[in-house]
Amino acid sequence: MIRSNPTKELLGGRMYENINENILRYQKIFYGEDYMDIPKYLPTGNEVLDCELEGGYRKGSLTEICGPSDTGKTLLALKAAKEAQKESKITIYIDADRKLKIDYFKEHKLNEESIIIIHPESIEQLAIILSEMVKPNIDIIGLIVIDSLSSLATKKEMNSNLCTNTDIHRSKVIKALLIRIANMVRNTEACAIILNQLRNKFKEDGSIEMVSTSERWVKMTCETRLKLTLDEDGDPCVDVTFKNR
Repeated sequence: MIRSNPTKELLGGRMYENINENILRYQKIFYGEDYMDIPKYLPTGNEVLDCELEGGYRKGSLTEICGPSDTGKTLLALKAAKEAQKESKITIYIDADRKLKIDYFKEHKLNEESIIIIHPESIEQLAIILSEMVKPNIDIIGLIVIDSLSSLATKKEMNSNLCTNTDIHRSKVIKALLIRIANMVRNTEACAIILNQLRNKFKEDGSIEMVSTSERWVKMTCETRLKLTLDEDGDPCVDVTFKNR
C-alpha cells in the first residue's frame, strides 16, 4: 500500500522539502548542534585559491592535491602548515618521500616545534601511529599531510619480489588508510591533505588520461581535489573539483 502525503501534495514537492530543511535547521540551533552544518576552513595562504575553494581547505575532511613533479604540491602543503601554525595548531607531516628539508621551514617562516615529521616504514606502521599518537591528540592538531600517497608502501610490497602481484593487497590497505584518516578528522577542527602523483590510464577507446594513484579510493574519500598543471609559459594552473557537485 502506497501512502500519500496530503501536505506535500498541497504545498508542492519543492516547498515541502524547503520547509522540512528549515525545521531541521532550527531544531539543530535549539539543541546546540548547528555548528555541524557550518563549514570551517583552513586558509591556503593564497587568496585566489581560497576563493576557488570557497574558503580554503575544509576542516573535518580530506583534500587531495595531485599533479606531476615540480608543480608546487609540497609548497601548498607548507603554506597550509603555516596557516595552521597561526591558529596555534600542530601539523603532522608524513614524509613518505623523505624529501622534506629543514631549510624549507626557515624559507616559509615555519616554527619547527609546530610540525611533527613522521617517516613511516610502511602503511601498516603509519596506521598504528595514526591510531596511537595522532588520534588521541587530534584536538591540538590542525593539519595532517601525507607526502605522498604514491610513495607509501605496504609490508607485502616491501618483502615481495618484482614478479609478485601485490596490487589487490595494496588497494585494500590504501582504502583502509584513507577511511581511517577521513574518520579521524571528521567533525574536528583538523583537516587532512593528501599529496598524490598522476599516472597514465588507457581508456577503452585507446586514448590516455591522467588519473591519481589509487584513484578509486581517493575519489571516494576526498571531499575536495586539486589538480596542478603547468601552462605553456610554465605558470601553475589549478583545477578544483568537489565531491557530489
